Amino acid sequence: MEVSFVVWWHWIISLDRAVWELRRFCTSEPLPRSLKLLDGKLAPRYRVDRGRLEKVLDNKKHPAREHLLWQNAFVGRSRRKVMVRGGFIAVNSPLSHQPELVDQLGGLVYIPKDVASAYRALAAERKKKR
Repeated sequence: MEVSFVVWWHWIISLDRAVWELRRFCTSEPLPRSLKLLDGKLAPRYRVDRGRLEKVLDNKKHPAREHLLWQNAFVGRSRRKVMVRGGFIAVNSPLSHQPELVDQLGGLVYIPKDVASAYRALAAERKKKR
C-alpha cells in the first residue's frame, strides 16, 4: 500500500487476452501468429507445443487448473460469454493522506527509496502551502 491504486474487474478480460496474444507471438511456430483475434468473435483455439499452460490444462489434478480455466475466454475451452461481477476497487495509500509519516513508517516497513523521496517532496510541498 505504498501507492494508491484502482482495479476495474473487467480488466481481467484484457489480461487474459494479453496472455493469449503474448504466448502466440512468443512461439517460433508460424501458425499461432497468423490467428487473429476479432472483437465479438470467439478466440481461435490453439495449443502451444510443450507449453506450460497446456501442461496445467492436461493435468486434471493440478492445483492451478481450475483457476486458469475460470471465466477465461482465451485459454482452454471456448467460452461464448464471460461473467465479470463487481465494479471496481480503489484504495488510497495512507501515505498519500499523511506523507509526513514516511520516515516513521520507513523504520517499520520497507518503502522503496524513490517512493519515500516522492512522499517527502509531497510533505514539503504541503507544508509550504500552510
